[in-house]
Amino acid sequence: KDHIKEEVTRQTKGEYEVQIQKLTTNILDQSIYIKGIQLKSVKDVNPNTPKYFASASEINLQDFKLFSFLFKKNLILTKMELVNPSGYIFRTGTPNPMAVKQDSTKFSFYKLLKKYVHSLNVNKIEIKDADIQVFSNKKDTVPSLVSKNNRLNISNLRIDKSTEESGRLFLADSMRLVLNNISYNTPNNLYLISIKQLVASYTDSQVILDSLEVV
Repeated sequence: KDHIKEEVTRQTKGEYEVQIQKLTTNILDQSIYIKGIQLKSVKDVNPNTPKYFASASEINLQDFKLFSFLFKKNLILTKMELVNPSGYIFRTGTPNPMAVKQDSTKFSFYKLLKKYVHSLNVNKIEIKDADIQVFSNKKDTVPSLVSKNNRLNISNLRIDKSTEESGRLFLADSMRLVLNNISYNTPNNLYLISIKQLVASYTDSQVILDSLEVV
């Protein structure tokens, strides 16, 4: 738990921190339980980049392969489930291409894990009933975009050295994102755009919109 906190702070140069209320491992049913996890921005390293806040009341990692972990340091999980997840994005300031170029260090899940595991494989990831809010800047109290009861499903997620070498956060066989009840206020507050559902599929590179309305 302490290593995860320290590594997130190190990789983000102190801009973000992770808070974990409790982390337990049950050898009998081969599960890992994380309670009260929160990622938040605590330092304004680059004022021209968005700020992210994310939380979940629980993360359940189910049925890990004990011997693969003990002898090979490969963590293989049957399922990962997030309970009551939510995310907030603050689109702070005006994008500055030069500032982004100067601070081009990418976050790495592999570096976060490699001290204790050589690879992570998750057969199935389910994120359900997730709420997302986007604010135009950090001073706003009313979000410009709201979406509730969203879902994300990922199959055969992999994080290892090859993932790091490819420059990606992770590799996966398929990923399907479903955003529900999207409401977006335009910057001039003249129009409200509502979308009943947006479905994006990583496998076939398709985006499907259902019932778009402009008021």
